[in-house]
Amino acid sequence: GWLPDEKVEVIHNGVDLRAFDPERVSRGIFRQEYGIPEDALVAVLIGRIGKTKGQMILVKAAEEILRRQPNAFFLLVGVPSDQAYYAEMAKYLEQSPFRKRILFTGLRHDIPQVLADADVMAHPSEWEGLPNVVLEAMAMGRPVIATDAGGTAEVVEDGVNGFLLPLPVPVGLLVEKLEFLFTHPEERRRMGLAGRARVEKEFDMPQSVQRYEALFYKVLMES
Repeated sequence: GWLPDEKVEVIHNGVDLRAFDPERVSRGIFRQEYGIPEDALVAVLIGRIGKTKGQMILVKAAEEILRRQPNAFFLLVGVPSDQAYYAEMAKYLEQSPFRKRILFTGLRHDIPQVLADADVMAHPSEWEGLPNVVLEAMAMGRPVIATDAGGTAEVVEDGVNGFLLPLPVPVGLLVEKLEFLFTHPEERRRMGLAGRARVEKEFDMPQSVQRYEALFYKVLMES
């Protein structure tokens, strides 16, 4: 309410659809590095390791799932932005009976390969703008389970290309949605295809660039 509507224009982030293309990115490299079998189910959370990103929520959900779905792995990709939070998580996982199935990977520069070897992308974040990693996962044809934080609801359509969770995140609901996608491969595929189509239509990088250019020209013409 502090700016008139005519002074506001929303331009969403764009994704490089050539780099994040499930038809082009080779599979198996990331799984081989971590000794993950080809038939295992993999969920990833990609982002800096800090309390607002929700890694501990995923860990708690993972432990519940692994009691019933032992053929699963959960990968936490990223570097700590909160050392105390990271140390707390590391200590917790050292004592977990599922510590060999819930893994820190550290910083990765091969996010397309990471997503190619994942079945689901989890994003239980407490605060966001418009998370690029959600768009990247959708571009790679992976269903996303994300919180209704920031602009995420402008991308993730609940039940269409993934699931949208309320805040604060109920761990039981995250467990329910993860288990559903793990046990329904056709739904994973359907949602993944829907996500790719959505990104191709609305969030590819050239479209984003063109929108910025059009806005700059509009402002120049009016000045």
